[in-house]
Amino acid sequence: MAKHQSGSFSDSARAALRLLEGGGGGLVSPQEAESRMKLTQSQRKEIQLTLSDLGYDIGAADGNFGQKTRRAISRYQKALGLTETGYVNSIVANRLELVGVTRTDSAVSADEARLFDPEDLKGLETDERTIRAAQCLRGKEIIYGEFGGRLYVAVYDRHSSWQTAKSAAQRCEAHLASISSKAENDFIYGLFETDDRMFETGFDGSVSYKMGPWIGLEQDPGAREPRGGWRWLTGEPMNYNNWLPNHPNEHKQGDDFAMFYAHLDGNRDTADLKASTWDDMGPQNSSHGYIIEFR
Repeated sequence: MAKHQSGSFSDSARAALRLLEGGGGGLVSPQEAESRMKLTQSQRKEIQLTLSDLGYDIGAADGNFGQKTRRAISRYQKALGLTETGYVNSIVANRLELVGVTRTDSAVSADEARLFDPEDLKGLETDERTIRAAQCLRGKEIIYGEFGGRLYVAVYDRHSSWQTAKSAAQRCEAHLASISSKAENDFIYGLFETDDRMFETGFDGSVSYKMGPWIGLEQDPGAREPRGGWRWLTGEPMNYNNWLPNHPNEHKQGDDFAMFYAHLDGNRDTADLKASTWDDMGPQNSSHGYIIEFR
């Protein structure tokens, strides 16, 4: 707080301080901090299931925080660099993306893409991937966040082709994002959803479209159209897909790369259109950004 009086991180710091301060100015115990959250049985189950998905042994996901769950919470806190109390607080809840708990910037860097000074981040972030991302993307406005142990960075870069995006990821010794579940897709889309600059919109004479960032999905040359031969750049199997209905459609020859995309029939307002689905695009297309994944 002495160094950063304003900005998204200072808001997180103030929230953390409020968590520590009691009504009379004294410290709140970990038990009391958890109690004040008034977690429902459903939210407790959600915490247990999420920890289990991350590889922690929580025992039964029954909504009751027994010895195994408390131990798993402690281990998760240690992984985050937090004090190992075994009790949930708002920071843990946000990192676990607990439904019904207001998100703070402890989960995502900001609501809109912004410039980050790598030197300043060294005093704020302990994850070396974040520092590396800020260094290799110096001069670019970014939004970053962690999901499932991976760091995702949404890069604002107007008129970027898929090859431009791919090259940027390679310079960062990373790759364009691969997506293996709805939860992962929703998280990535949530990174940039509130920044209108990350979308290109227009009307092509028949549909009003909303184009989002590029992702790391490519079709093999000469593959059976329109759905054959699609693969993640990482070589991961394509066990999950989120194509817009009736897509990919190979609208133009060479539409072999994927981005976030949605459209409405006719000349319509797309301001409230959720473009979390995918479409196939080609080298002639550009986007206002791309998603880089750091492992």
